[in-house]
Amino acid sequence: MTPTMSRTRFRQLMLVFALVLGFQAMWIILPETIRPGSIHFSLDAQAAKLQRSKAAWAASLASVRGDLWADNALTYTDLIWTRNLNNKDASDRLDQEARASAEQALTFSPHRADVWLQLAAFADGTDLQAASVLKLSYYTGSNEISLIPLRLFVSFRLQALEDVELQEMVRRDIRMAVKLKPELKPALIIAYKSASPVNKQFVEQAIAEVDSKFLASIRDGVR
Repeated sequence: MTPTMSRTRFRQLMLVFALVLGFQAMWIILPETIRPGSIHFSLDAQAAKLQRSKAAWAASLASVRGDLWADNALTYTDLIWTRNLNNKDASDRLDQEARASAEQALTFSPHRADVWLQLAAFADGTDLQAASVLKLSYYTGSNEISLIPLRLFVSFRLQALEDVELQEMVRRDIRMAVKLKPELKPALIIAYKSASPVNKQFVEQAIAEVDSKFLASIRDGVR
């Protein structure tokens, strides 16, 4: 191979390399420009809907980025509290989208405790399935204080907290809310109000172990 041919081949390889880097840069930068800002669990349906379209587009462009799929999954959190009872077809469709997005996120980012919690909230099946997924949220993020309000809400909605290991996990969150993080008490009260009669007994017992006066106050508030 002559020196001229070697230089030509080298330039061609450098051009290919530059193109690959350029495409990779676009693959990284473009979704970042589209993705919405910081996404948290929200009750604001309108804000969630606006974030959802951007998050879905960004996740689809990046394809294999678990953080972007997690963003998209978390934009469905408002539906946990605000199910559309007047339009069951639309509600079921959104629930399916939420589950699909969460499952996609966990394929690439199985460490995301918030997404495991999201999936538990939309679990399509028995309480046993929801409880199993909920435990994975505890395994991957037991010390994430920000997840406690929704974890309590999802836990108390189960027909019965029969799993002994899950009971201990939930009891720890209750103690945290009552004794160490009093700002979480309003979330605990909301979750308690939505609990089944069987779960109310469990919650009352857990609260009584740490603060009987608080238990009396929430009982009076529910009556």
